[in-house]
Amino acid sequence: MKNDNGFSLLEAMIAIFILSVGIIGAAFMQIQAIRGNDTGMARTAANNIGLSVMEELQRLPFDDPRTCQNGLTAFNAAALNNGSSLSGGAVNPAAADHQFSLADFPNFPNTYKFINNSLVDDSGRAYQIFWNVNKDPFKTGVQPQPSCVINLFVYWQAPWWGQQYLQYTTLKYSNIKIGL
Repeated sequence: MKNDNGFSLLEAMIAIFILSVGIIGAAFMQIQAIRGNDTGMARTAANNIGLSVMEELQRLPFDDPRTCQNGLTAFNAAALNNGSSLSGGAVNPAAADHQFSLADFPNFPNTYKFINNSLVDDSGRAYQIFWNVNKDPFKTGVQPQPSCVINLFVYWQAPWWGQQYLQYTTLKYSNIKIGL
């Protein structure tokens, strides 16, 4: 009579193989979760930076050189994307109307370092911030009200996903009464 009280070597090897495939799959899931968390943290930081800069731009007087004073006088949607890589090229902040500078925003939170025209967070990730301004008279009633469109970009490099960006657009208008 045959003794069936144990496992054969082949059965043990198959069980170890199946277990190792499961462990490798779980390890890859963990790696993807870590990448996703890192990407989410970077996107959240970029969003906070972008919203803070946009709020500063909206707070500035209408005729401030960082906002509507130096924009194009005729509305040009393509010019609002100057410096961006929306069409697939390389990002070129120098081609934009304005680049972020700590000298221009002394009240900006000092949570970040400013290195090589980029804000750098504690993890070493650099965020490039630039914006374009386009004047467009916003017609209300008989007289046009001075207004402009501000298109803000925040770019950063993600280790696994490459270049990432957020884009913000707002309409800024002068609340100073004209005429009557």
